[in-house]
Amino acid sequence: MSSPANQTAAKQEPQDREGQIATLGKLIKGVDIAMFTTEMPDGSLRSRPMATQNEDFDGTLWFLTDKTTPKIGEIEGHTQVNLSYANPSSSTYVSVSGRASIVADRDKIAQFWSEAHKVWFPDGPNDPDIVLIKVEVDQAEYWDNNQLVTLFGMAKGYVTGEGYQGEGAEHAKLSLSGQR
Repeated sequence: MSSPANQTAAKQEPQDREGQIATLGKLIKGVDIAMFTTEMPDGSLRSRPMATQNEDFDGTLWFLTDKTTPKIGEIEGHTQVNLSYANPSSSTYVSVSGRASIVADRDKIAQFWSEAHKVWFPDGPNDPDIVLIKVEVDQAEYWDNNQLVTLFGMAKGYVTGEGYQGEGAEHAKLSLSGQR
């Protein structure tokens, strides 16, 4: 028997890039922290929690960081990264792949700056060690479950002996790597 994750209903993804951006933006909105995965020089993967800076997703994600952290060298050595967003309360899970670059633009840093950042950067937005990581999203995959419908489907599958058929679950792949 296949697992419930393999039985989720495939949702028809939006056909145009703007529709896919809107879908992905809706899925990650309000999930402030992503697990940000880079490739280390030996080929192993490393993940760490990072706060997404932009509230309105437009195909690019931004992260504030210190230019002296190891992830900067990891990105410079291998620009492909993955971001994982999870909202367990709504049973929504999103995996995002893209290309990362380092941006030291002071105006852009100021755009994302908030007083909460002083915890990590006490010298403020003009700290010369502050940089942004820009991730241009190529693709994403998501799993979005209506918990009540899913629970009903699981109970129905158990009672009938037919197993869970994926009721209430959506799964789709999005491709944003078209024209930018």
